[in-house]
Amino acid sequence: MKYLCLVYLDEKRLPELPDEDCVEFDSGIRRLWIETSLPPALADYVALIRSFNTDGALRHYPGSSRIALSRLRAIDRMRLFELHPSESQTLHAFYSNQPRPVRQQVQVQAMDGFDGLRSVLPPAPRRALVLIDPSYEDKNDYARVRTALGDAMQRFATGTYLLWYPLVQRREPRLMIDALKKQFPQDWLHVTLTVRAPT
Repeated sequence: MKYLCLVYLDEKRLPELPDEDCVEFDSGIRRLWIETSLPPALADYVALIRSFNTDGALRHYPGSSRIALSRLRAIDRMRLFELHPSESQTLHAFYSNQPRPVRQQVQVQAMDGFDGLRSVLPPAPRRALVLIDPSYEDKNDYARVRTALGDAMQRFATGTYLLWYPLVQRREPRLMIDALKKQFPQDWLHVTLTVRAPT
């Protein structure tokens, strides 16, 4: 049986108490949490978040790596890259305190995710899901995403790549998506979720 390699670039959220003063919390998961008529895909997502909150109150809001970990098979592996020192230490501490099978599955590296991606492609199993989730605090991240995906596709064209980006009223996200559509005209799915007007 082949295993799957999951690669996360710049993963930041861990199981934690939701920050109720955070705009993303207030206009994001909190709104979904109380909604009773969600589309099936969002209903599945909220059900998954509820599985981390067994008492029915929204106390834990796991990030993508924690959600992925809950879905990994025993033979799967996950690599996490985080450049920011304190966030990298937090990730490392969290996964270091997990049971031994999890510690064997997950590797956290304190390095730039774009550089980290180059170091793991192509993966040994020739199967991988890559999540690229930079902060976009630096506007150069938009260009770096295009470069990283171009390089990744040359190294590992059969991989599955997920790219998160914020819906903001800046030209960089639109230019990035337009460029990626031209660069990769086939096998492309573009999905957005808008919960309020971009700012």
